[in-house]
Amino acid sequence: MPLLLVTQLASAAAREAARRAADCVSFTTPRLPAGRSFREPIGGGLEARLSGQNGGTWSISVGPAGTNDDYLWVVSPPFRTAPQRQIGAGYNLTAIQSVQLSPRYLRFVQTADQYKAAVRLAEKAQSDSSGAITAEDIRRQGTGSLELWITGFGTDPSKRTLAWVSVRGRACRQR
Repeated sequence: MPLLLVTQLASAAAREAARRAADCVSFTTPRLPAGRSFREPIGGGLEARLSGQNGGTWSISVGPAGTNDDYLWVVSPPFRTAPQRQIGAGYNLTAIQSVQLSPRYLRFVQTADQYKAAVRLAEKAQSDSSGAITAEDIRRQGTGSLELWITGFGTDPSKRTLAWVSVRGRACRQR
């Protein structure tokens, strides 16, 4: 069996085991026109968000309901170039290339204290040139998971920006 297939199967098995030990919420967005946002409660006082921006892009985040706090970015590296946290053209991807990044597997922390600890770890990793703290060490701080599938999209006539998008998601919080 090829190593890549074995790795993908092991990864899928690990995700499934984590789901069984978690509280999960599935959701489907309506067809979101460019600029329109979507928020979905996922339990524990948190919500998953697609924040519509000008130019046919949506940023992906998870955080406390009613705030703009983002508990996803800090445990979903890479930090500076993050096409996995945006739907639409950007980060050297076209709009169509961006929607082809599906499914997306992201992590998030679940509390303000976990967020602060993850930020400290990320800052320490950036200032430590020894490489003792890896991106995987930071990612593991995320005890929640968010899976997103792009289920439909349309482009503007130039095909440079998205006119609309629809998404299916599953957010799981560790018990």
